[in-house]
Amino acid sequence: MLAFLLSYIACQVNETNYGDHETFATTVQSDDPGPMFSPTFALRYQAVSKSILDMPQSQLLEAWTTCIQNARKAKVAVEDEIKKATDAHVRSRRICWQLALTHCFW
Repeated sequence: MLAFLLSYIACQVNETNYGDHETFATTVQSDDPGPMFSPTFALRYQAVSKSILDMPQSQLLEAWTTCIQNARKAKVAVEDEIKKATDAHVRSRRICWQLALTHCFW
């Protein structure tokens, strides 16, 4: 029931399904599933689910919109960090390669 409600709300926000998996996929995300949950996940999930169920109907859409906006900001931050790390790695490899070539010919 909760999943249906949340997916229904997601479709109501600008008539777009923000719950799509591709919306939050990152560039380095593996196709192979890995460990996903911490040992306390179930307890935290239950608390969040209860707070959603206890929330007045008039606040659900706003809460969902805020959640999606925060998730998108987090995704952008992760992508920025991935880009910085990739650029730093490429620069360091380039410097190592230049140093190796310099020392090989002297």
